[in-house]
Amino acid sequence: MATIGNIILFVLGLSLLIFIHEFGHFLFAKLFKVYCLEFSIGMGPSIISKKFKKDEETTYSIRALPIGGYVSMAGETLDSAENEKELEIPYQRTINGINPWKRALITIAGVTFNFIFALILLGIYIFANGVSTNDNSVIIVNDSIAQDYGLSTGDKILFVKDVRVKSGSDIIYSDCTDENDRCEVIYFSGFNTYLNNELLLEKTKDYHEAHPNAEIIQEITIIYSHRGSTGEITTPLQRTFDNEKDAFPLLGINEARTTPDFFQGIGLIFKTFGQIIVLMGGAIISLFSPEGFNSLGGVVSMYQTSATMASEGILSYIWYLAIISINLGFFNLLPIPALDGARFYISLAEGVSRKKLNPKIEGYLNLFGMILLFGLMIAVTVKDIIMLF
Repeated sequence: MATIGNIILFVLGLSLLIFIHEFGHFLFAKLFKVYCLEFSIGMGPSIISKKFKKDEETTYSIRALPIGGYVSMAGETLDSAENEKELEIPYQRTINGINPWKRALITIAGVTFNFIFALILLGIYIFANGVSTNDNSVIIVNDSIAQDYGLSTGDKILFVKDVRVKSGSDIIYSDCTDENDRCEVIYFSGFNTYLNNELLLEKTKDYHEAHPNAEIIQEITIIYSHRGSTGEITTPLQRTFDNEKDAFPLLGINEARTTPDFFQGIGLIFKTFGQIIVLMGGAIISLFSPEGFNSLGGVVSMYQTSATMASEGILSYIWYLAIISINLGFFNLLPIPALDGARFYISLAEGVSRKKLNPKIEGYLNLFGMILLFGLMIAVTVKDIIMLF
């Protein structure tokens, strides 16, 4: 169920990313002497509006709805032409009257600021969260299931065996159950795969739906070394499926991590950024399949993810904001009319060809793009709402 705190956090987080995007446009517009009529934090009715002596051209506003912001540049829309004429704004100071290369930089500045902000957030996350020790050492949470079974911080997981999910005599899922079978844990992520892989979770949830009151138990035997010793300890662990939360409780076993050095951290920041971009490119391609559309999330899905990540702590929420900031920048780079990407590529084409696109044609293209985007947004939101019930 939605809470006021989660809703406020979601709105403020999304607004911050939109504000950073618009501030990028605004800063470069000022740099290239484009007349900016207004820079607004928020949307809707104005609460505070002010002009400053050092910048009497631009009205700085705070508006009632904390959903992003915008910068209004001269020449940006045909509707503002009459107002601009009254202000006697020279054509050379409108967004359409400047050099196409400068216009391209203004257009791409929002995306660039989103990417820079995402890199900063990734840096905070990576240096604060640390990197894997890559030796299967673990940190055990106090008062957890794992601690109750005798595991402690510094232990190293070596093997697992006898992985089962069962309810009474019903075996729902099993793995590594041969008598002499010990499945080696090469990486800690492999251990999590034995605990929570897709097939295991799917079979468990299917069984739970068919038997909503059944007691479902997961068993797994861990073979580990204790704090650097060479001997092996074999311990069976058990956890009971939470029928209300529709999930197994956490065992309390986390991967041991260490703080990276400066250059290692910088490398990881850009590597992670690149991996996210590649994943988003694949997601865009998959949209042309029914499965891709079904996996597409709108505002409702974004809110649910925001609430989940916020509940897991500040670092998880920083990671979430970094992903959304990259997503916002990446999506705006697409050559869809009404998005920055289309305007950027048009400006580049005008710079190369030295021929300007007819403003009416560009206006119709932007209108088509807006209709397309709003239609997609409505369709995805309706899908999200249906999935809630």
